[in-house]
Amino acid sequence: MDHPPPHSALRQMRQHVMTARTLAVLVLVGIVATIAAPFGTGDAMSVLPRAAFWIGIVVLTYGLGSLVDAVLRPWLEGLRPAARVAIIAAATGAVIGAALQVITAAIFGLQDIEQELVSGMRNFIIGACVSVGVQIAHPAHARFRDTIYEPRTPALLDRLPLDKRGALVAISVEDHYVRVRTTKGEEMLLMRLSDAIRETEPVEGLQVHRSHWVAGAAVQAARRAGDRAVLTMSAGDEIPASRTYVPALRAAGFLPK
Repeated sequence: MDHPPPHSALRQMRQHVMTARTLAVLVLVGIVATIAAPFGTGDAMSVLPRAAFWIGIVVLTYGLGSLVDAVLRPWLEGLRPAARVAIIAAATGAVIGAALQVITAAIFGLQDIEQELVSGMRNFIIGACVSVGVQIAHPAHARFRDTIYEPRTPALLDRLPLDKRGALVAISVEDHYVRVRTTKGEEMLLMRLSDAIRETEPVEGLQVHRSHWVAGAAVQAARRAGDRAVLTMSAGDEIPASRTYVPALRAAGFLPK
């Protein structure tokens, strides 16, 4: 994997933070913090110095968060989204927390050890929260936002013609092929059932026979047939469930226990 050099990450961060829209939002947040005057800044500073302090802090922390994100993200592309968020948030929390500790110590002086520890933990949390905000707001991370907020498409559907990529209904084995049924039709694919089932995530479903897998949302009805069961699917067809898989159907609520 090719990773952008540090100067490229710095340029990306600067271009984002220095846009008029981003700066306007950051200044607005700084004004709100000036009015709220948290952490005792209302008593320690008059209005104008407090405004300069908070606007500067907001711009600095957001810039640092963007920089850490831009530097780390290319190295973490192989991880799950949640893991990327956690790692980047922790790293950003450490960087921003350290910066805030230095700034507050320079302006207000050092406190006792216990207060410094509490302040450091608070600054770490602030940094981590800034990181999550950067990852959601940054325009370069639209794909990341889509991963969080848009339903993930099963990889199996990518194997189908575009006109047949509907919601999954069932997968059945036929010789060396699997018949993939969706709400828009069906298609034969040369692959194993076990591999096809792995590619159904994140759709909730279950294997009901050595030759059949069904999507839970597509099961319209289920009835016992001796020691086996029969499932009526949304497409109107029926799929047999073998005795081995009847307990799983009970556990899923399709059959009475």
